[in-house]
Amino acid sequence: MQTHIVPVGFDYDRMIAPLIRDQFDVDRVILLEGTVGSEANVEYSRNIARKLEQDFQNLLGAETVREQLDDVYDYDAAFERAFDLINAELDRDDGADDTEVTPDGDAPADEREVWVNLCSMPRPVSFAFATAAHSIMVERQADRDRIHTYYTAPEKYLETELA
Repeated sequence: MQTHIVPVGFDYDRMIAPLIRDQFDVDRVILLEGTVGSEANVEYSRNIARKLEQDFQNLLGAETVREQLDDVYDYDAAFERAFDLINAELDRDDGADDTEVTPDGDAPADEREVWVNLCSMPRPVSFAFATAAHSIMVERQADRDRIHTYYTAPEKYLETELA
C-alpha cells in the first residue's frame, strides 16, 4: 500500500502529474492544506485541494484525506506534523495481523510505503517534511526502504520581467 503525503500549494500539476506520468500505485493520499495568507490565497488553496481530492479518487482510485496545516511558515510545527504523520502511516493498523491483506484490501503494515511530495508547498514545509522523512529513516533502519521523498520540477518556473 502506498500513501502519498501532498502539501497543497499553487502548482496543481506538480501535485498529481508525477503520480500519473510515472504510473505510481497510489492507494491513499493525505492532502495538507495551508490556512495562512490572504483570504484569496486560502480560498485558492481550498479549491485546488477540492479538485485534487476528486482527481486522486477518479484518476487513481485513491482514498483521499484532507487535513489542515495551520502555519506553512512554521518549520518546527511542520517538522513535528510530518514526523508524526509519516510514523502514523508506516504504523497504520486496520486490525489485521502483519502478514495478511486486510478485508478492505490494505497491505500488511510491513509492506506499506510512504511517499512525500516536497515540491508543492513553501520551503519551510518542504525542508521540514524532507528532514522528518530522513530522520525517520535513520531512527527506523528496518523501514528506511518504505519512506520516499520526491520532487518534480514544473514545466516552467514563474518568471518576472526585468525592467
